[in-house]
Amino acid sequence: MKEFAILLNPSSGSKRASKNIKNLQNALLKYEISYDLFISKSEDDLKKLTREKSKTHKYLIAAGGDSTFLIMVNELLKRKIPAIVGLIGLGSSDDIVRDYGFLTLDEACATLKNKSIQQIDIGTIKSSGKILSYFIGQANIGLGVSVNRYVENFKKKHKLWGKSQFIGGLLGMYYAYKKHEVPVLLNIKSKDKEIEKKFILTLFTKIKYWATGIKMAPGANSTDGFLQAVFFTKCGFFRLLKLTLMAKKETHLKEKEVINIVSKKYSVSSIKPFSIQIDGEIIKENDKDKLFTNVEIGVLPKAIKMLK
Repeated sequence: MKEFAILLNPSSGSKRASKNIKNLQNALLKYEISYDLFISKSEDDLKKLTREKSKTHKYLIAAGGDSTFLIMVNELLKRKIPAIVGLIGLGSSDDIVRDYGFLTLDEACATLKNKSIQQIDIGTIKSSGKILSYFIGQANIGLGVSVNRYVENFKKKHKLWGKSQFIGGLLGMYYAYKKHEVPVLLNIKSKDKEIEKKFILTLFTKIKYWATGIKMAPGANSTDGFLQAVFFTKCGFFRLLKLTLMAKKETHLKEKEVINIVSKKYSVSSIKPFSIQIDGEIIKENDKDKLFTNVEIGVLPKAIKMLK
């Protein structure tokens, strides 16, 4: 039995993962990593592989995008399965692996070879006192949800252009305004503050990056026991674009439309039901976007062991 079980999601990154299997195998060989490769056939199959291989291998490695990591970590935590996990980024956005510093195959394999273990925090989505889901990176309400919906449909309709995260994301932001999906009126409470405003973007995060490499939350930390929150209050479309460009240079946090808070948990409520996107996936219920009027977004300190 090999040390590493690598669970690869071939559909990640518009099937980028399946096209990179040979490159991945070459990188693993280069770093002399002893592994077994398992290619998942579906989300349910990925969950099954997560359960099974956690019993047979010392290290459980997700190879795919942010959503692949989300599925694996949720399966482990919901079933209380102890495991040492690792990540290999083969997705479209890869903001999680970018934050951890192993965006390339060489960086990822060097991390596996090193076998350095760190206990990282995990975000939680709680409703009616019950944890519904966990997330490694971030939770979004408002713009993140709208863009996610648009990009998924865009990929299906436009096979060529759909591969571009930039084009899909930009159009998604435009249509969020055009269809009046933003701003969203929310009441947000942290330990020290209560804010009720119309928000374009509400981001609760354990990682610095958002939307494929934009450094939206430069102070976010995976091990400090807190969630950084970055909110964009009501503004026009072109002002949003400017704020987003400013975030690339980390100069956005002092702008009047931007609110930056650090807390262990946040209570979010609204008269109008809203959806939540976590790590590239909108939370579902019976295959439909789940709607909330009240939710608690928090953090579970040192919840999982990860190669880093």
